[in-house]
Formats: sequence, structure tokens, C-alpha cells
Amino acid sequence: MKIKTGWKGETDPFYYSASWRSLRKKHIDLYPLDELKLQFGIVSPAVIVDHIIPRSITKEFELEEFNLQSLDFLNHQQKTAQTRGINTLDEFLYHLEFGKLQSICTEEKKIRLLELLRNRN
Repeated sequence: MKIKTGWKGETDPFYYSASWRSLRKKHIDLYPLDELKLQFGIVSPAVIVDHIIPRSITKEFELEEFNLQSLDFLNHQQKTAQTRGINTLDEFLYHLEFGKLQSICTEEKKIRLLELLRNRN
């Protein structure tokens, strides 16, 4: 079986699923500009729909709109670099609230994610 590759050689079948493609399109249509830059009045077209909590940490929120944000290429690369080395949901939660991940999403989304993560147990 040949594995499809997409942008940057993406081989994860998730990104080719109908559910992801539909959700991604819906999100980018609603938020066509980089959400992080827009909060500072900077207009930059978004090209990536990013999982705020990466799928490598948990797949629990991979199809949840509250875990998505539209980013331009540069912001996506910077966000990805910041999350490197964080491997558990507890680590992610700590760094989102107190550490190096405090600015990886808008304040509104950060508050929502923190509430959901704290109340899930």
C-alpha cells in the first residue's frame, strides 16, 4: 500500500481523513487570518490550521474546534519549536499556564483550554 504524502511529506493518514479535511476547511473559512498576529492588529493570511495541544501529546482533542487556531507559516514553525520536548499533557498544561507556552495561542483560547484540562478528571 502506497502512503500518500502531502505538504512537507505528511504521511499521517489523519490529515487525509474526511473529518479532518472538513473541520480544517470550516476553521480556515471562519478564521482566514493568523489568529496570534490579529490580536495585535497585524493582518497576515493563515495557511495552517494548528492543533494548539499537539496530536503527539494527546489525540483526545484532535477534532475539537477549541483546540484549533489559524496560523501563518512562521508562527506555526515558532509554535512547533516551543512545544518541542514537551511530551505529556501535564507538562503541556504547566507550560501553558506558567511556562514557555503562555503565548502560543490567544488568551481566550488559553483560558478555555486550561478550564477544560483542569476539569477533565
